[in-house]
Amino acid sequence: MNNSMIIGKAGELRVMSELLLRGFFPSLMLEISEADIILTNGIRIQVKSSFLHHSKTAKNYYSFSFRGWKRDITGKRKQEKHELKNVDFIILWAIKDNIFFIIPAEKIRRRYSWSIGYAHLSQRKKKSWLLEYENKWDLLSQGR
Repeated sequence: MNNSMIIGKAGELRVMSELLLRGFFPSLMLEISEADIILTNGIRIQVKSSFLHHSKTAKNYYSFSFRGWKRDITGKRKQEKHELKNVDFIILWAIKDNIFFIIPAEKIRRRYSWSIGYAHLSQRKKKSWLLEYENKWDLLSQGR
């Protein structure tokens, strides 16, 4: 199991813990699917987790990526749209700040590639659209 798989599994379990504490009853998806977790009300959730990253141009930011790749008949990689057809919500976990973003999947659907940059709390200089979804667990109660 590589490091990204470990972070991914930790994220799924951490989100499940938060869901249980909020009165939801999550289950891990056993079959291979875009969704990682399903709730008893039928809501399907994909979880993305990130540690803080550092680069020459930006310090202390989180990066959550969604990419759709497919191999054609010759084996060459071809980018395809990341449809998220079988997901209702994306939950992002900013590990160091222990913040969650609960985002309706339609905000991300039909993009080829999408990275979400989010500054660590100490680095916030401007308001991000992402803050609208910070700890918005109540969105999961409203159904699909």
